[in-house]
Amino acid sequence: MTIRQSILVGAAALAVLTGTGGFRACAYAHVAPRRAMSKAPHGPVAKASHNPLLPVQFPAEDFWPQLWVMQRLPAYVPKPFELLYTHADWHAYQRVYGGTVKNMYRLGPQGRTAFAQRLVLAADKMPLHSSMARLLLTRAVALTFRYRSGFPVCEQAVIQYLRRVQLSQAAQVGALWAMADAMAWQNATPPDMRINCDRLAEQADVKLTLDLVKARQLRAALTLVRLMPRHAALAIRQDPLLFGQMNMARNLVLRTRVMMHYLAGQYRAIAHGAPSAALPLYLYARFVHPMPAMRARLINWQPGGLPANLERAMDLARHDPDQLYMAARLLTAAAHDLPSGIIRDRTLYQACIDYHRYIFNRMTRRHRVKRTLARIHLQHVLAEGASPAPGIHPFHDTWLGDPFAPKIVPPLPARTMAAGSA
Repeated sequence: MTIRQSILVGAAALAVLTGTGGFRACAYAHVAPRRAMSKAPHGPVAKASHNPLLPVQFPAEDFWPQLWVMQRLPAYVPKPFELLYTHADWHAYQRVYGGTVKNMYRLGPQGRTAFAQRLVLAADKMPLHSSMARLLLTRAVALTFRYRSGFPVCEQAVIQYLRRVQLSQAAQVGALWAMADAMAWQNATPPDMRINCDRLAEQADVKLTLDLVKARQLRAALTLVRLMPRHAALAIRQDPLLFGQMNMARNLVLRTRVMMHYLAGQYRAIAHGAPSAALPLYLYARFVHPMPAMRARLINWQPGGLPANLERAMDLARHDPDQLYMAARLLTAAAHDLPSGIIRDRTLYQACIDYHRYIFNRMTRRHRVKRTLARIHLQHVLAEGASPAPGIHPFHDTWLGDPFAPKIVPPLPARTMAAGSA
């Protein structure tokens, strides 16, 4: 009895105890690609968030297209995000290539590679941001990344997809991560190319994490953060720029999670009539995630409170440079009442901007005392941690280049002794 037969016999015995579901799971366990992360599309399972400031949370798997040999359903993403391709593109693909697609399991590696080459050539003739081209390229990768003979075609498809991808769309970045992840874990990929696939997967992971944090999809962002060590090879950890961006994205997700938990408590405090809880919510809606409707409600709820005073001071500072100093002082005082975190840092950064505008405004040259005080306060605000939203651009070197070209990572500069310590 072979090993496969013994596995099926054991699965049949397990089915007697657990039912047909266990037998089906065990019988098809050897068919799925090893360590493949691309799952079949399922129904829109959304998890209701207990935080009233967060939208409905979707799993990260909704942003990954299906990379099976036979794709039976089109890829989809939650409604606030744009689709990777339209349903019309899917029906057109089935109408043009349906005869070959239905017999895909009968084709061998050479037949699938030849069909994928047809898809790549057809996509090359389409416009730059064509959604149909993205469909053809993802299917070409799905048909070739498992075979060593199909890697050249798979490489062409990924390079062309990278030239067409719009980094502002989460679904397109998610498809790029799924393709790079699948190629990185296949023995068909040449060993010297796997590290490039790892780097491309990490770049897509960081970019998709930032997009999901901006859309307040913390559940999916946390999943992507947990997947970052999946491709953190030694060469990735030795790349100071990419590894630093990974750490920045991870810290941003964790800090955002703490911030939303704190704001949820403040929201419940407002429901019980606590007036001091309105300030953190107002600053969040003003400097972190702009929400004009929420700001208006907080100001109308407490017309003489600190949020209303801040709003009036900042409105006056837009037209009167002399009011910039007062607005910055009010923002600094409001930030001191907050715990350390994103809201406090963004509020201090806005105060820093107002101080800077007041100091270098021509109309305030005669106010020498206030200008000197503004310079002193500016240094204090910077020392307390004023910082803007992190500017992370993981595709700085891959956007117009070849992701499979060998990367030369400059070594870290050696530590030198200070000039005065000799």
